Amino acid sequence: MTILILKKNIRKLALERIDLLIKYAMFNVKLDPKLAEQYIVRARKICMRYRIKIPYEITIFFCKKCKCFMIPCVNSKIRIGGSKLKSIRITCNFCGHIYHKIISK
Repeated sequence: MTILILKKNIRKLALERIDLLIKYAMFNVKLDPKLAEQYIVRARKICMRYRIKIPYEITIFFCKKCKCFMIPCVNSKIRIGGSKLKSIRITCNFCGHIYHKIISK
């Protein structure tokens, strides 16, 4: 019983730490990109160590190919598609990978 309570507390602390590291990374991306990348690497290691899934709101900031941290308009490009199928094209400036997010059908 106490082990389960302890694990929940540890996971809660880990999630708080991950949120702080990602906020610091977003703040420091323009000032010091290497420091921001170190924060992200540390946050990912915490996730792996405690088997925590990164929330979707944060996952969308990672490149699907090279796994780098992308901040819109800082180290990635965002374009809106003009065809019948409305979508957003996100281009990673590190590897050049383009992926689409569909807005509506």
